[in-house]
Amino acid sequence: MNSMKDAQKAHDNVRSKDVTRFALCELYVDGDLEKLISCDGHRILGTKAGFFDSYKNQIIRADVFVKNSEAVASSCPTPYPSMKQVRPDLAGYKSIIVYIPSWFKSLSKLKGNNAVNLMRHGNITIGEEFLGNPEFIASVNVASLAVLADQTMTLWYNEHDRRAPIVFTDIREKSQVYQESEFFYVLMPLRV
Repeated sequence: MNSMKDAQKAHDNVRSKDVTRFALCELYVDGDLEKLISCDGHRILGTKAGFFDSYKNQIIRADVFVKNSEAVASSCPTPYPSMKQVRPDLAGYKSIIVYIPSWFKSLSKLKGNNAVNLMRHGNITIGEEFLGNPEFIASVNVASLAVLADQTMTLWYNEHDRRAPIVFTDIREKSQVYQESEFFYVLMPLRV
């Protein structure tokens, strides 16, 4: 997800389409993390690709970025949620390496909660819940993994709380996940 084109598609996929959530329909240039941020209330994407230094800590128009990879200030009347408040602290989290197959891209348009299960050895299974299986990490909506298709990355999870957010990133150093990574993707698991 290092290219601008990949970032454009991913941010368009992750941002909210609910017009009553004004700020979440747009993108935020986070000056602290030096990332372009999109959020739909269930997941957060931060990428270095698309970070516009001259728009630090401002909301920009998503439609302009997605179409032209340019930044234009938004006239959004509401503030963007603070990433410090919504991104999980990774203390107590464990990590594994996972590969999201390329065919997950074709699942991005699925409606409803079509669950896939994330397992501790990096496997992704479809079908029955694995609540009794010690290898089970969490169930997530399959369409939400489409933005990560055809990538190998680090998955961070809280082994003591299966309802805690899951974080995908391109680096393995826990203390630097949000600041140093090329991207991070925070995802809320399905309630099982």
